[in-house]
Amino acid sequence: MVTEQYSNTRRPVVQITKSGKIVSIFDSITAAADVVGCSTQSIRLALKGSICSGHFWRELCEVSKEDLSAGVYSKPLLSPRDLYAESRGIRVNQFNLDGDLIKSYRSLTQAAKSVGGYVKGIQVAAESNSFFKGFYWSFG
Repeated sequence: MVTEQYSNTRRPVVQITKSGKIVSIFDSITAAADVVGCSTQSIRLALKGSICSGHFWRELCEVSKEDLSAGVYSKPLLSPRDLYAESRGIRVNQFNLDGDLIKSYRSLTQAAKSVGGYVKGIQVAAESNSFFKGFYWSFG
């Protein structure tokens, strides 16, 4: 267990692959940065959900004992943008011209990026039951 005095001076961090496998545990951000070859600031940013050196990063106190012993992080590894889209985004469905569902997206932005279009174009198509970029769109 990390003591109060220790946690005030150092932040132990865990390096996690994109698939959730726990790679390494470091006793500080500085130690992790030295080993993986990136800046401490990059790891601090990654602790908020981005990726540094090809991995996700979490503070040791955020990882359960069960996850540590299994060697796998069980919580979703999402970037801040994905977390926002999932919590606030308007879900949208993409259909072909025959009305068959092709894909569901967590947000208008995600759908627009996928087809190389604009958010407003998909929004208008979903609201007016018309098509955009060769597809029909609906909310839900």
